Amino acid sequence: MTSRFADVASHPAHARHLLRSTLGGAPPEVIEDAATIVSELVTNAIVHGSGEASLVIEVSERRLHVEVLDTDPTVALAPLDVGPSAAHGRGLAIVDALASAWGVEPRLVGKAVWFDLDL
Repeated sequence: MTSRFADVASHPAHARHLLRSTLGGAPPEVIEDAATIVSELVTNAIVHGSGEASLVIEVSERRLHVEVLDTDPTVALAPLDVGPSAAHGRGLAIVDALASAWGVEPRLVGKAVWFDLDL
């Protein structure tokens, strides 16, 4: 399943809805972890990306693979070390903590930030 969306604040919720409807029969903890990660990555794409973003969801028997693509070419992404009072900057640390694996890959235009969760 692929969904395209423009740069507006309501899209993390739309992405979570698409993900939850795609994962219908998965364990609830997997669905919630995946929804949290998708929300973080889509928000990052909206805040830091430039232009339209895409959500790609692939589900197999054993694995969920999700990609959030945007037109920003920056691929050197890593979790930030932020203090407890910081208002922002925890998104990739959350992804790192919840995902079975994650990474960033360049695309012809922009990049894909992806994650996997074991089912």
